[in-house]
Amino acid sequence: MRKIKGKKLLILMVFMLIFTGCGKQEETVETKENTVVLETETEPEQVETESETEPETEEKETEEIVETELQTEQESESVEVETETETEEMTVEEKEKIEYTVTQVEEVSMYAASSVNVRQGPSTDFERVGALKAGQEVKVTGEASTGWYEIAYGEEKAYVSNKYLQSEPIPVPVPVQQPEAASSNNAGVPVATNVVLIGDSRTAEMKNCVGENSCVWIAEHSKGIKWFVSDAVPTADPYITQGTKVIINLGANDPEKIDTYIYTISEVAANWTGRGATVYYATVGPCHENPYHTNDEAVNFNAALQNGVSGVHWIDLYSYMVNNGFATREGDGFHYDTPTYAGIYSYYMSCIN
Repeated sequence: MRKIKGKKLLILMVFMLIFTGCGKQEETVETKENTVVLETETEPEQVETESETEPETEEKETEEIVETELQTEQESESVEVETETETEEMTVEEKEKIEYTVTQVEEVSMYAASSVNVRQGPSTDFERVGALKAGQEVKVTGEASTGWYEIAYGEEKAYVSNKYLQSEPIPVPVPVQQPEAASSNNAGVPVATNVVLIGDSRTAEMKNCVGENSCVWIAEHSKGIKWFVSDAVPTADPYITQGTKVIINLGANDPEKIDTYIYTISEVAANWTGRGATVYYATVGPCHENPYHTNDEAVNFNAALQNGVSGVHWIDLYSYMVNNGFATREGDGFHYDTPTYAGIYSYYMSCIN
């Protein structure tokens, strides 16, 4: 009986031990599960924290990049400004260091072919110190390697371009006899006069310079071929008859309209010639530096016009003025002074008589 009780007791103890061990394992499993759950719940918080931190880092990095780029651009602009400044300074220095030599010559008198600037050195890059009037006599003391003359100017030496000094004085225009005055008929229509002059401001100013005369003057400032068609031709028409002499001098204000000039002048000249008139065209006169048009424009316009227009007699005003000298109003460069206008008028009359 005791053995049986002992066996039972032993078996009972074994079961108790097994049961106790299972409980611990379950607790261990539960503990592990709890741990896993805790870790799983903790991870999202860590992820959220990281995701919130990363944008801030990226923003800081972006700001740093932008700041760096701005600094680089500013430095680049600074370098460019400095470079441009240095270039400008170099250009000024180069102008100041123009090299030339002057060969002294025996002092001789020369005359200004037209109004011209006087400068400190033998180039237009040097400062202007004064000016000569057309016909003014100067003493030439040397010739510069740049092609300019050294002259005695007051108590100093100065320079004038050799293009504007000549050895002979400018001839004084000789007055010419004026044609008989025009009259009007009873109907108020003017009787044909001997000479009709058509032009722009240069012609209008010439009229004021030569005074009262019998010519018919049709001229306005700043006009060109459009005005010629709309105003000048209708005004001139009543005077066009047998023996009328018409002098046209236009083109200084609108040389770019050369094609229109060629067509229009040819048509009008044919019409007036058919009515017994003689049509003359005076080429555009030369000019000095001015804010209106260049001398090259006048040269090109004259050449194209002479090649294209038919039915007119040419008065080579440009060549006459260059060969005989001319002067423009002081500070103007485009319009002429009174002696020059008087010379042009005399030249016109000598060409048509």
